[in-house]
Amino acid sequence: QIFLGKGDGLADSSTQYWMELNTSNQLTVYVSNGTTGVTKAFTDLTISNTSWHHVVGTYDGETITLFIDGTSKAKTDLQGKIVLVSDNQKIGSDRGDRYFNGMLRDIRIYNHALTATEVTNNYNGIITKNGLVSWWKLDEPEGVRAFDCVGNNHGTYTNGPTYASPT
Repeated sequence: QIFLGKGDGLADSSTQYWMELNTSNQLTVYVSNGTTGVTKAFTDLTISNTSWHHVVGTYDGETITLFIDGTSKAKTDLQGKIVLVSDNQKIGSDRGDRYFNGMLRDIRIYNHALTATEVTNNYNGIITKNGLVSWWKLDEPEGVRAFDCVGNNHGTYTNGPTYASPT
């Protein structure tokens, strides 16, 4: 189930990046550099679907890194710049026909790869503001708008999301 992405979610140059939770509850982050197709970093750890987790995927032009709860869990080498696609950022879906069945909160996009220290700080509630492009807290109690609290990349909820508070 793809929960964050830009592009059509296919393994080709029409995808910029995406993150998913597979059917075995394992996390994967995918990045496309436009020349070698899509490369992934994944963990074989099974993620509990009864607890909240802090998940971060980074790409610095050389390495894709997947962090879970503030700790690096997987790395994969990939050289080059991330491919740019004009598609909209998607949260909770990829192409609009495959939806994430779970809860999401505090989605942030940065204009650079976060360091391990920044990821750990974010996990501990010390939010990195440097390079923060968009932040969707997804804490609207109702309505159809997902507000970006740092940029102007507001979104529209589709497919009737259910609003819930983290516990």
